[in-house]
Amino acid sequence: MSADTAGEVLSHVEGQVATLTLSRPGKHNSLTRAMWRQLTELVRELDDDPQIRVITVRGKGSVFSSGADLPEVIEAAGARESAQAFCEEVAAALVALATSSKLTVALLARHVSGGGAEIAMACDLRLAQDDILFSIPVARMGLVPDRLTVRRLLSLAGPGTARAILLLARRLDAEHCLRVGLVDQIVPVGDLDEALHAVLRDLSDTVDYSVTNTKALLLREEALTNGDLVEEFVESLVSGGVAQNGARHLAGLR
Repeated sequence: MSADTAGEVLSHVEGQVATLTLSRPGKHNSLTRAMWRQLTELVRELDDDPQIRVITVRGKGSVFSSGADLPEVIEAAGARESAQAFCEEVAAALVALATSSKLTVALLARHVSGGGAEIAMACDLRLAQDDILFSIPVARMGLVPDRLTVRRLLSLAGPGTARAILLLARRLDAEHCLRVGLVDQIVPVGDLDEALHAVLRDLSDTVDYSVTNTKALLLREEALTNGDLVEEFVESLVSGGVAQNGARHLAGLR
């Protein structure tokens, strides 16, 4: 099985910066269940490394991620037990990113869809190329999102935009994302690394103690745990008809 088919999450550390790359370019960097688990494990390992101050997440090639691997989603929907396991694996990765003590930065390109958009929102900052399309097409697939995703979307973009994205499956371009607060900066295609370097320069002037503990303060009200995040997600996976509706999402990826 080729790497494009199997996929993996690559980890590279340079100085105080760790880069996690979602690597499945032949499939729009969609995440297999193994990749969701790997993402969780890598974030937790990096979180325990005192030398690391920043974790970045990016996609291999010209795309960030189209989200969870659809055939595996359909397979997980076949029984409640497998649906529960799948939803908890996704939530674990999102919680690991959201609660990391490090500054987390998503570097977004082209497709930022479904689970890819959820990963982006779980990070502290989102730097985006001007070619992105941001979407969470649960309404087209008969799914209900996890609660962390709903909380983050409401917090970042407000109730109006959250409803448009979740209830109407709207896709937002880069300018729209910047205007409503879903991304922090947009740059021309190819300039993500330069934008990241500017963030790192700003971070170099800060005190790690302050950043770490202030982030913990910001997160305290969310009181995140896996168990209370996926009840509706699991029920929709079992009952929402994802097998019949998922093909529309794939057809919309160009």
